[in-house]
Amino acid sequence: MRLLLFLPAGLLLFAGNPKPPDLPLIDRLHEQIQLRFQNPLPDTLGMSRVAVPLSMGKHFRPNYQSPTDFVPENAVERQTVAKLAANRVQLGVYVVGAEILKVPAELRSYRALKGPAAITAGTPRPAWYPGSAKVTAFPDPLPDWQQIYPVARRAMAAFHDGSAGFETTLGNWDIAARPVAAEKRCAVCHGAEPHLGGVLYTFRRARQ
Repeated sequence: MRLLLFLPAGLLLFAGNPKPPDLPLIDRLHEQIQLRFQNPLPDTLGMSRVAVPLSMGKHFRPNYQSPTDFVPENAVERQTVAKLAANRVQLGVYVVGAEILKVPAELRSYRALKGPAAITAGTPRPAWYPGSAKVTAFPDPLPDWQQIYPVARRAMAAFHDGSAGFETTLGNWDIAARPVAAEKRCAVCHGAEPHLGGVLYTFRRARQ
């Protein structure tokens, strides 16, 4: 039996099984994302280590002409993304910083939250990102920055309390919240001690 704990703004926390069928693939991808955070490249910390275009020192803004914001770096990443695509999974990621526990959403801090970035082709991005004008909306897109902010804040609070992650939903999107242990240089901007961040994987299977 799947138990539902009702939370504000349409957010549901799933306390029982079954979990989303694609969750093992999401966790496999998260293992690779964790490795990326532990091995940053010059000028590619945080969201810039996950998605292009680079966004160091500013909010992430996608290239709407590109089908995806993610470039696999190894065979495991390529295989995982290919399997997600074969399952028709639409997947976006948000990177969460410790500052989200200190600042309200109206300040729109890029150090608190960035995203979403489209990991698989066909993932409908939202019409708005902080600091950018609205574009033509895709049908039923990923939650935008403001919509996901309460989930991201709750996730970071849980991580600081020792949580290894949780699953929830927002609208018709499944969300897997996972902590990441960032490399020490990330703390220069994010001020996290220990050097802890988070990633929200927001996903669903596309309708036929």
